[in-house]
Amino acid sequence: MEMNINRQILSAPLLPKALETGDEGSAVLMILNNHLNPVKPGSDFKLPTFNLSQAILNALHSARRTNRLIQGLEETEKKLDAERAGIVQADNKAGAARNERISRLAVIANDGSDRFYRQVKKMVKNNYPRVLALCIDVSSYELGERLYGPEKRALFLLLNHKDAVINLLKSLII
Repeated sequence: MEMNINRQILSAPLLPKALETGDEGSAVLMILNNHLNPVKPGSDFKLPTFNLSQAILNALHSARRTNRLIQGLEETEKKLDAERAGIVQADNKAGAARNERISRLAVIANDGSDRFYRQVKKMVKNNYPRVLALCIDVSSYELGERLYGPEKRALFLLLNHKDAVINLLKSLII
């Protein structure tokens, strides 16, 4: 049986520094762990899954307004690959590896295909521990309309800045 990537992330103290200590960080870790569910019935890939609350929607709107939100898995993979190459280059130049933390948050809708979820799982694994993924229990059409307007779809979103990540993680405990 495959290791659950997100469980590994959630059991390690890898939250952004601003959340690492104190009650908020503990509450975030607890709620993430308590909401782990298979992405599809029978799947071994589990993600923290949440209803689309107004607090989560506000955090997503804030990320969008500040250009800290990328839409689409393909675009995200390109961005993360470039970042990973830059991190490796900087670490090689410095002669030491950095202590990486969660700094990116993938938000996915609940109506992806099996292939899509395999791609998400691979992306999370390839970018461990920088990327955490969670599922919002709404269709990509509902998420897209609520975030971008009528007839828009949002299956995969990436919050690509630690402040946006912290804001959304805090929205889970409101």
